[in-house]
Amino acid sequence: MSKSNRGYYAMIYRSILQCMVIVLVGLPAWAQQQDEARSQSLHVYFIGNSVTDTIRYESFAKLAESRDQSIVWGRHMIPGAPLEWIHSHADSGFMQEPFGHYPKALGEFVWDAVSVQPFDRQLHSNDADGGCHFYQPEGPFVPKSFVDPGYPVIFCDGNGLTVSGCDFTGFNRNHIVLGPKSKSTIVSATRFLGGLQLTNQGHGKVVTTANIDE
Repeated sequence: MSKSNRGYYAMIYRSILQCMVIVLVGLPAWAQQQDEARSQSLHVYFIGNSVTDTIRYESFAKLAESRDQSIVWGRHMIPGAPLEWIHSHADSGFMQEPFGHYPKALGEFVWDAVSVQPFDRQLHSNDADGGCHFYQPEGPFVPKSFVDPGYPVIFCDGNGLTVSGCDFTGFNRNHIVLGPKSKSTIVSATRFLGGLQLTNQGHGKVVTTANIDE
């Protein structure tokens, strides 16, 4: 083999070694990024009846996992029940450990999202009219976050929030607090006892329209 050929193959060999070093050095960083992505779980709690249960939670979690996102979920479900019934039967129905029914889940754990399914009647009465009604609850199962004036009724810190066609009564605290990561909020066609109390801790856009102050 001539000297020129030996020099040519030596150059190729060095190039291959350099590529291998780059790949091997980059692999731990790539693996760490994947682990961090999987460790950032989204915690979601579901409250409703069998309509909510059509979500198929395990399949939902597997779908998220296939996209490198982890879902941690809990639920409080009573078949055929409106929210008023679930609220007044806080220790009944189906739930997931370790989170339990909604008083324990909302009082002792932190959630990125809470899904509440309205059905048949308002939360505060047996009237057969729809809508959502936020009020000051009482009773032995009410978690601290429901009664402490330092807690808002609704806290959102990410993406968008829409509140429409609801009632807020009996509160002496912020109705809505938007965190620094909140991007956009719409509050419309909603009644507020004493007027809307909203705190925006970020720079997201807020639109309020057609609301009623009582």
